[in-house]
Amino acid sequence: MEMHLKEFFKPFRMSVINGNCNSFVTDSDMTMAGNNTLATSLNSNGTAATAAISQHCAICGDRATGKHYGAASCDGCKGFFRRSVRKNHLYTCRFSRCCVVDKDKRNQCRYCRLRKCFKAGMKKEAVQNERDRISCRRPSYEENTQGNGLSVSSLLNAEMLSRQVGAALEQIGSSPVNDYDLTNKQLANINDVCDSMKQQLLILVEWAKYIPAFTELQLDDQVALLRAHAGEHLLLGLARRSMHLKDILLLGNNRIITKHSPVVVLSDSRISSDL
Repeated sequence: MEMHLKEFFKPFRMSVINGNCNSFVTDSDMTMAGNNTLATSLNSNGTAATAAISQHCAICGDRATGKHYGAASCDGCKGFFRRSVRKNHLYTCRFSRCCVVDKDKRNQCRYCRLRKCFKAGMKKEAVQNERDRISCRRPSYEENTQGNGLSVSSLLNAEMLSRQVGAALEQIGSSPVNDYDLTNKQLANINDVCDSMKQQLLILVEWAKYIPAFTELQLDDQVALLRAHAGEHLLLGLARRSMHLKDILLLGNNRIITKHSPVVVLSDSRISSDL
């Protein structure tokens, strides 16, 4: 499922900062949308989560997640550069300082990898500026939390507001939702499953946006967290809606999947082929 979830996320970037609850944003939409989307928004350290800059990491050639510290890079090289700068690491090369730095061998020589980071355009100043901003911001946030009270109330508020978003999405359907009446419910096809995923992921994004601690994170970290836990969110939501049913799964768009649905048979065949 994790593999298919990653495929599902490819054509989409979630608009986590512009407050748009109506739709997910495609790459082509974001190119024209300006500075309010993930495609063109810059983090405080100059990081941009955009596929338009480069699809490949300028250091190791892996898939780039955006422009980090001045160069298009993957999360691995981004983290390596940040740690190296913050801890003032001094690396040495055991060979002739011309080691191959690619996806498979990037961890073999740290000296050549760091040198390639600088050649790609990464800057020490970007890391230091980011660290200074975080240090200045943290005390004010900790003072405002007053223990854990605000965090708990924020989570409760986020849950309430995200449920309102879910209720609004349910009202868009042609008929009111009744989880116990299966008479008029239609069997889900693959498009229904995808639509339900979009709906539930949109609710996840809206829920996260109401959590102050989440919005304090850098933009690419927000996206990474949402992607990392989207699968669990979908499975738990599906389980909660289907607890009272036997051999039936109830999707968020009021469609159902039975034990012998074509969607299940197709998934089983794909899983078998993957194994």
